[in-house]
Amino acid sequence: MSSTHKPHDALFKTIFGEHAEVVADALRALLPGPLFDALDLSTLTRVDPELIDEDLRRLRADVLYSAQLAGHEVLFYLLFEQQHTPVRLMPFRCGEYVFRIWARLIRRHRREHGRSPSTLPVILPIVIHTGPRPWSAPLRLEELFDLPSALLPLVRPFVPGLTLFLDDIPATDAEVLRTRPGDPLYRLVWLLFRHAAADPALLDRLRSWGDDLVAVWTRDGEAIGDRLFRYILLTNDAIDTAELSALMGDMLGERAQEVAMTAGERLYEDGRRTGRTEGREEGVQLAKRSMLLTLLRQKFGDLPESATSRIATADIEQLDRWLPRIFEARAVDDIFAA
Repeated sequence: MSSTHKPHDALFKTIFGEHAEVVADALRALLPGPLFDALDLSTLTRVDPELIDEDLRRLRADVLYSAQLAGHEVLFYLLFEQQHTPVRLMPFRCGEYVFRIWARLIRRHRREHGRSPSTLPVILPIVIHTGPRPWSAPLRLEELFDLPSALLPLVRPFVPGLTLFLDDIPATDAEVLRTRPGDPLYRLVWLLFRHAAADPALLDRLRSWGDDLVAVWTRDGEAIGDRLFRYILLTNDAIDTAELSALMGDMLGERAQEVAMTAGERLYEDGRRTGRTEGREEGVQLAKRSMLLTLLRQKFGDLPESATSRIATADIEQLDRWLPRIFEARAVDDIFAA
């Protein structure tokens, strides 16, 4: 996954993949108090990424963690969503991901023990939403069922049920994020997800987040600093390298200023080296997007904004997967099925 082309995904996967303390703080913010208190956080560890399908690992930034709950394993599937329009079928999609993980666990158990397991671990899906607008799609699978709400109790015991935990960052006030309990890296990354891409006053905000920024730099040093500085420069066109490095020098010292400047210079050189290749790839990408939109409109008529937005941000690999599906798709959503 390129940190230049998908900076949000890259930062999420880096922070959540390497910092269990940040995952613990995310769980604290979302889980019911009794459930969180019953977890043994000393056992919170990242699970083998191989349990997540190869296609999902390639296209998404999701991570899977495990913790003990009264001596029993519970898995937490953390999904990172930043699409312009929340996906209405997200409860179904998460349910599909959960069943895929169970299927892989069953196959692994059969290989290792020669038989199927007698039980399966609980898997709780958690959506971290950083899109430009607050979440507006269903969170419960039963909200997608074609039945009046008055009839749902009659069938509920006999159909799958799933409810998503949601951290809706664009709907959360910055001051609420700023004062959440937990590790300073957790608060800082959440604030960057909330403001970095669209806030022309981000440098002023960084000054107001000084305590957390100093704490993260002092403890974690250049490795995390470089990733945060690169993320800011990649996502916010209103900030240039000189401005960011000067501010980091004022707040964190000379070494932080040098790291920020080096991050910007490296991004510039990366851009120069890949510019010509990207130009050719961009032409192919635009052509495939246009082809897919044309075929979909010919088959289904006017398209929902969620579909056009998804196609507009798709990379070549995604478009190559979606285009052949046009011939058998019965609905627009069939094109994007995982």
